[in-house]
Amino acid sequence: MACRCDRIPFPRRPDIAAGLTRLPRQPATFAELRADFLAHVPDHPALTAWRGRSGDDDPGLLLVDMWAYLADALGFYDEVVAHEQYLATARQRRSLERLVGLTGYRPSPASSASAVLAVQAEGTTAVTLPAGTAVRSSGFDDEPPQVFEVTGEPTIHPWTNGWTVQVPPRTTPPTAGLHSVLYLDPTSSRVREGDRVLVTGVGDGTESALTRVTGLRKGRGTDGETHLEATLDPPVPLDAEVSLPEIRLLRATARASLWSAVVTGNPSAVAASGGAHRITLDGVHRAIGAAEPVVVTLGTEARWFTVDGLSEERLAVVPSQTITSGEDTITVPAATAPATRVLLDTSINTPARAFDGPGTASWGASDAPSLAVEYAMKEVGRVRWPADPTLPPGGDLLLEPSPKEPTGTPWRPRRFVLEDADGTAVLLDGSIDWATGRLVPDAGSSWALPLVHPITVRGNVVDATRGESHREVLGSGDASVAGQAFDLGKNPLSYAPHSTLEIQVDGVRWSPVDTLFRQPP
Repeated sequence: MACRCDRIPFPRRPDIAAGLTRLPRQPATFAELRADFLAHVPDHPALTAWRGRSGDDDPGLLLVDMWAYLADALGFYDEVVAHEQYLATARQRRSLERLVGLTGYRPSPASSASAVLAVQAEGTTAVTLPAGTAVRSSGFDDEPPQVFEVTGEPTIHPWTNGWTVQVPPRTTPPTAGLHSVLYLDPTSSRVREGDRVLVTGVGDGTESALTRVTGLRKGRGTDGETHLEATLDPPVPLDAEVSLPEIRLLRATARASLWSAVVTGNPSAVAASGGAHRITLDGVHRAIGAAEPVVVTLGTEARWFTVDGLSEERLAVVPSQTITSGEDTITVPAATAPATRVLLDTSINTPARAFDGPGTASWGASDAPSLAVEYAMKEVGRVRWPADPTLPPGGDLLLEPSPKEPTGTPWRPRRFVLEDADGTAVLLDGSIDWATGRLVPDAGSSWALPLVHPITVRGNVVDATRGESHREVLGSGDASVAGQAFDLGKNPLSYAPHSTLEIQVDGVRWSPVDTLFRQPP
């Protein structure tokens, strides 16, 4: 006698994993169900007289078989219905339409591939492309070349074939901070490697800095222009808003020593004057101009200043002498010479003006024999930074050569293809401002990522769909025969948003309709 605890639960609980294409929803088949029913007969005293295991003529056994058939059928249909509740397992088209209809999606036939073409025209007048104008693509991947046909009858013009987007020159540094490299105009640069130069227009544009050119290299920048790349040590500070044309490299072309004759009555060669210093040169140097920069040097150290004032004075070279001979006394006047005195804009010991030294040593009158002044600064280099190699989204689309407005036709381009150096293409809606030569995008029409120069703009943009027009005779109709069908000799017929099938009967074009219900003859 079997114990109830030895029985295996039946039917088993469904165990349906995710991602199946068939759902095992039917718990058991007829044979398994019949065996389970018979196994439960001893549990019911009223059924103990059934002879299900000794013969097939027992009416009770017939009921067991009928219930097993019914449970088998219910399990089968439960599985079939369950399949129709999920996209991955549904087998009926109506079930798929109902499921995707919950999202508002309306199924439609697979569309033909579409393309946007930039067309080139020759001549001087507008050209209308005939309907069905065909073009052939090149092969791609493992696919052979494909035929595309132009949609409609678009108009193009030779003057709108294409242009190039101008690369705008950079007017400010790309970043703020210390720059150890400056890019110079090679056509006007006269700087030499090893030159100590005064760079004006640094900082916020009103300051200057002394530095040395440690390297020069001519090369082509990211904008395609040739630049002279000057390496500087120490680096110079630049503000991101400073105007590049105001940054100049200056080099002294003249040099003067300080007054060295020590004669009583002469002013000190280095004399304090308020918060600044006045220095006396060894002669007249009229090439020094007011408000011009000068550099004062001591050995390898140098400090730059601006001339705040100039004066010329006669100073004693030999002091006056009194000669006594007997009773006669002769006074010999002092021998004098003219000298230029320069008032600096600040103290000669201002640390911020120092170069090639710690900038902490104090210079004074005792250093005058070793001090020198460099002046007559000449420009030896003008900074121009390589242009940005990319065009950011919404950037200025100034075209070159300047666009010519088409004449003799009302057509004007309204769509444009932008293609950059990396082969990235962008379709842009807009118009051309013929007065300024700019492409002006429509509101909301732009590109997502920066484009790389050079960028080509195409103006003759047309739509095309994959497929080739074909004309054939379908056959002759017989009005006495119902339900006639005419097969296409060349298929498949491509599907597009516009109708790709045109039928003519006796030269009359038939118009397609969604349904023949209530249509006139």
